[in-house]
Amino acid sequence: MGVIDVGGFPAKFGRWNTARTILGNWNAANDTGYINYVEIQLDLYSATASKIGTFSGSGTSWDDRDYENTGAITQGSKQTLSGLDITISSGDIMGFYSADGSIAYGNQTGGYLLDVSGDKFGSGSATYSSNTNVTVLLYATGISPVAPTVSTQEESDVTYNSMTGNGTVTADGDSDLTERGICYKIGTSGDPTTADSTVHDHTNAEGAFTQSLVSLAEGTSYRLRAYAINAIGTGYGATVQARTLWQARAASVIIGVVSSASRLTASIRNAATLIGNLVSAVYGQSATISSSVIIGVVVNAVMRTSSSVYVGVATTASRIVAYTRSATLSIGEIVSATKIYGSVKTASVIIGILATASRIIGYIRSSSNL
Repeated sequence: MGVIDVGGFPAKFGRWNTARTILGNWNAANDTGYINYVEIQLDLYSATASKIGTFSGSGTSWDDRDYENTGAITQGSKQTLSGLDITISSGDIMGFYSADGSIAYGNQTGGYLLDVSGDKFGSGSATYSSNTNVTVLLYATGISPVAPTVSTQEESDVTYNSMTGNGTVTADGDSDLTERGICYKIGTSGDPTTADSTVHDHTNAEGAFTQSLVSLAEGTSYRLRAYAINAIGTGYGATVQARTLWQARAASVIIGVVSSASRLTASIRNAATLIGNLVSAVYGQSATISSSVIIGVVVNAVMRTSSSVYVGVATTASRIVAYTRSATLSIGEIVSATKIYGSVKTASVIIGILATASRIIGYIRSSSNL
């Protein structure tokens, strides 16, 4: 926020006539913003009503920019007016009008007192008479607004597809807010801006605020930053890193994730099949299964057990396939073989499956065979 300074207050020399618009062309405005404080002195005649405002132009041609009705002003000493809101731009000068009050003036080297008959506030451009090396006793200060000051807090209420962004507008920059919110983008580096995705509101207020980010990607990293906008520009907080969660699986399914294999395809079983998953893997995909399946993850074993089914899983294989059994089939394991073929056996025979082989095949029996 900058401070605006315009006009002057030299030693009083005399008074100017009433019912004239009078400008002090000395010490033009140093910035753009609004005037909120004025010092003025009238001489001989007090004002029952008055106007004070800003003017733009050059030479003897000037046009009012903005003004306020400033009411009664007492003559004889410096009077101060505060709480004003008069728009001003860099290079503007101050002006005064009263039908019955006379403003004081003083000598000022390089200054100009400009005047014209009548009230020229709100009437457009006018041509003024110029009086050199003098100026009116009219001085004003104001504020030059800046972009808002904003901070970003950590995200909260994180789920697999949503989270809450948190920010605070610590200062509005002395200009009304038109928008405040959270901007965000996918990634782990860089700062998001309002050109990326945003969630926002139009509340004109300083302080803490929240915004809900929805329809996010599961298990994904995001960059979040709070922001606020006023007439001057956009203020940003620092960027924070956030990540959505993985979605919870159904309660009746347990999935084993593999860590380093050339490929593991989705495994599907019927109600009577159990499947083992390889532990040394480089890539794994989700296993799709019926509600009663259990997927076992084998670390240093070649066998998983169920009430009537034995499934052997090779720990050093390039591919694993599902094994399917009929209602009375039992499958066992053989830990050292080069190849196993199906055999027709009596009811008490168990068929073996190779644990260290280039290929493993399943064996299915008819009602009279194993």
